[in-house]
Amino acid sequence: MALLDVTTGAYDQAPPGVRRLFILGAPVTVTALSWWELSRLRRHHGLTLRTALRR
Repeated sequence: MALLDVTTGAYDQAPPGVRRLFILGAPVTVTALSWWELSRLRRHHGLTLRTALRR
């Protein structure tokens, strides 16, 4: 969705800082929360992504 927003110019009237926040805010937040969740699973339960997928 971020690439679609960039290519279509979804936030053309917003200032550049606000435009970057709108476009990159969601993907960065989801990535950070996923990384945090994986680190908590590893730390508290000894579960890694590799062991969770049984590889």
